[in-house]
Amino acid sequence: MRFVPPSRGLAAGLTEPEPAPAQHAVFDAAPSGKAVMQTLAEGRGSHNPLLGAHVVAIVAAMPHGVAARALRAMDIDAKALQAAADRILGSQ
Repeated sequence: MRFVPPSRGLAAGLTEPEPAPAQHAVFDAAPSGKAVMQTLAEGRGSHNPLLGAHVVAIVAAMPHGVAARALRAMDIDAKALQAAADRILGSQ
């Protein structure tokens, strides 16, 4: 099926992109991502429903990895972030 773009502007002459093929493989995360998922799985019974604060608490507790570097780059105190997430989870 051909996409008919407007005759003017940036989209002139472009065709609709082909859809990406479906991937049926298991998600392959980096080791730090696997650690987050493993920790969430281990505590599965203690969080119903799963909240963003659960993920934030786990990620903020990680001393290494992309998330830890990102928090430092944004000058976010990981311990304070973890404490805030824990307060939210404690109020549930």
